[in-house]
Amino acid sequence: AETTAAAGAGTEAEPNASVAAPNVSHADDQSNQSTTEGATPNETSSNGVDVPDAPIDDERCKRQCDGFWPQADICTSLGTTYPSHKTRNPENMCCPQWRIRTSWTGQHTFLRRLLQIEDLAAEADRVFNRSMAPRIFEECGYHGDVPWVNVVREKRMVQSRMVRSQLVSNALYSDTSRHACWPDGYSWHYMARYSVVPSEEFRRYVMDFDIDTFRQALHHVVTCPAATSGAGCNFGCLGHWPVSNTCASLGTSRPKQAQTQATRCCPQWQIKASWPGRAKFLQQLLAIEELASTADLLVDRPVTQDLLESCGVAGDTAWVTVKRTKSLARSSIEPSQFVSQAKFESLSSTPYKQGMCW
Repeated sequence: AETTAAAGAGTEAEPNASVAAPNVSHADDQSNQSTTEGATPNETSSNGVDVPDAPIDDERCKRQCDGFWPQADICTSLGTTYPSHKTRNPENMCCPQWRIRTSWTGQHTFLRRLLQIEDLAAEADRVFNRSMAPRIFEECGYHGDVPWVNVVREKRMVQSRMVRSQLVSNALYSDTSRHACWPDGYSWHYMARYSVVPSEEFRRYVMDFDIDTFRQALHHVVTCPAATSGAGCNFGCLGHWPVSNTCASLGTSRPKQAQTQATRCCPQWQIKASWPGRAKFLQQLLAIEELASTADLLVDRPVTQDLLESCGVAGDTAWVTVKRTKSLARSSIEPSQFVSQAKFESLSSTPYKQGMCW
């Protein structure tokens, strides 16, 4: 569902305004052209509508994820149809309006496949409530790449680049093996509603994606303990567990008894004597926490993205803050032991990565 935009809604990265506008040329094949006939590039048809004449794909508009555009206020001023070529400039050249075509080859087949992929990804997200890593597939008996798409969510909704003050979604689809990613709404909002043409690279990805294997992997992984252990146990941050008394009966090692509904989210089920990269991972994590603790001592105010930008720090710079609760937390493994009252939270939030806290 789409709602009216509220203050602070998420925005996407703005393209480099220093690049020059592309040369407008009649480069698209007939399947990607307006259905209006008898007009030449940069001219208008008899009904006064500009004929789409710019190439659909432009390397200067390429993003890490397909379906990301300049800032909302830049694009929404172009309207919901193909704009006049006279309005094209370096600032708005990457907006979705320039990709609008009344029809394009394979449009319905492509959309049907993309929606099938998204439906399966949404189903997996409901079942596991977390992103599935390649390590989990290996533990479940898969070797090599498995066609699988995770759903990642941002804290803020993203504004439409077609309609002013309209919110689309806060979800992102991310392929675990092929590094493809795209925002929710790319299919049903931009393509289906406004006939925005996706990039050629993304069209190839969707048409080559093995939907049947994705469906079979989902049905198999649901029965795999490595995947289901902790599934649906999202308590807001990593390392948050059920109340300590619930887990105390499981002891301090990996339990041998069967999981119960009450104890399945306890940390004991994630205990392993050793795992690849453990020492290096702990060294890195402790270094992050030490820096965050030092910054917390030195800076006498809460650090926000606005504060970092006002100090000249780039918006994509990683930064971890320390937040404290009023009371100490008890250990979920040794309930007689208190652990801490602090929580680490990452401020670094990009369109393709979800913020972390622990």
